[in-house]
Amino acid sequence: MGLYNFIGMKFILQILPFIIILFFWSCGSEPVTHQEPPAQTQTTTPEALREEDEKIIAWGERIMAVHYSDSEIGVHLDSVIKAEDTLFEKVKRTEFKDPTEYNYWHRGRMKFPSKARAYRDALINK
Repeated sequence: MGLYNFIGMKFILQILPFIIILFFWSCGSEPVTHQEPPAQTQTTTPEALREEDEKIIAWGERIMAVHYSDSEIGVHLDSVIKAEDTLFEKVKRTEFKDPTEYNYWHRGRMKFPSKARAYRDALINK
């Protein structure tokens, strides 16, 4: 009797490599993107907006530091960009008393793309 004559053994030997690959793949370190996005605060003080912005920028830089394929990093950066857009909506609803703070957001940060957005756009236009 050969090894393949046992009922179901052929099927098990065919799927065994996939099971082994899945096992080792799932045992690796958890990707950066499984982290929760930065908590978005309800207050819209200029300081709180800046803090949230710094957290989003750092989150995007951590994702870009990991070596993903182009398609994977594009998907991960979309979540960063979505958080960025939510922050920008808060900024648009905020009345700034300090003109410097207003200029930072409306003439600087919201006008020019972040590194994460620029990188994702470059991947799209590739």
